[in-house]
Amino acid sequence: MGGGFSITGIFFVKSILNSCIPYCCINETNIFMLQKLARMAEKNTEFDVVIIGGSYAGLSAAMTLGRALLKVLVIDAGKPCNRFAPQAHNLLGFDGETPSYIFFVEGLSYGSAVFKNYMRTNTDNSQFYRVAATNTGQPVQQEKHRIWLNITNTQGAFNQMLVGYVDGATVGYDTKFDGKILGGNYVSLYSVIPNNKLTIQGRPLPFQSNDLVDIGYRSTIQGTMQISIANFDGLFLYQNIYLEDKLLNVIHDLKLSSYNFTTQIGTFEARFVLRFDNATSPVKSLTINNIQLKTAAEIAIASTIENLIEVQVYSIDGKMLFQSQGLHAKEFFITDLEKKQQLLLVKITTEDQTTTTKKIIY
Repeated sequence: MGGGFSITGIFFVKSILNSCIPYCCINETNIFMLQKLARMAEKNTEFDVVIIGGSYAGLSAAMTLGRALLKVLVIDAGKPCNRFAPQAHNLLGFDGETPSYIFFVEGLSYGSAVFKNYMRTNTDNSQFYRVAATNTGQPVQQEKHRIWLNITNTQGAFNQMLVGYVDGATVGYDTKFDGKILGGNYVSLYSVIPNNKLTIQGRPLPFQSNDLVDIGYRSTIQGTMQISIANFDGLFLYQNIYLEDKLLNVIHDLKLSSYNFTTQIGTFEARFVLRFDNATSPVKSLTINNIQLKTAAEIAIASTIENLIEVQVYSIDGKMLFQSQGLHAKEFFITDLEKKQQLLLVKITTEDQTTTTKKIIY
């Protein structure tokens, strides 16, 4: 049974066009859905397979077909498919139990977890998520200030994380607030603390604007990615939110726009920092007296102490536009870069392996 539908079906689009449905359960209530699906297939052949119902079976089928390099569309109403079931069966140790009674616990230490019958409530299964605690019929108000961040690309990769400042949280791992990373479809975004990667992290109050949150990500694909704010509440309605890219020495205002960057395949946990002021972080760089950079008809770079060894130019979204290596000279001129009056980042490396990054309009 797919979540939210009275039909579970895997439909191959080409089969629909030929009026041949390889597998489904058809009744009068499903005719309209099948007709609508057929009309969609006639107009859009982008998908190889359409799955009606996104429960465990539907999502498992989608992942299997996706690994076979088929383009899959899952249609689902987003409701738990066990909401009508009075009992669960074939689940070891829980046969005959009401689904809402079944849950799993991660132990923090060795011992026994004891649950009594009086802890249960006699309700149906329509309430999936825990509701807020109440006091004399009024919701308990807890001070909290939260930021949701997304990592995405234009091909559909997506993952989301949350950082929240809440009373009782610490900068360490808090079982009451923190949620460990579960993964994403192609990418994962998370905060990093010692020995843990967190999709949800609680941090202590009172909030300090100089707080720094280390951000890591994992990518199974290479190319251009985007980190953006999905939502925020509490004091972040008025507080600045920045993302620091330590690889490019850039501090970007996420409230103004998303941050675009290029990535390779792998896990990266030392590149990004979520911060709330735009003060430059303490990184090793040359002073303005040691490195001179001028823009006119060309970009002129000069070092007064060490020889230049490498120059790279990036667009603001992290794309490399220019690179020259093995210079071994005090001066260097970039003459073949097109002027577009755009913000560029010039990364300069000297022979002592000291680097500095400067922003220019060119």
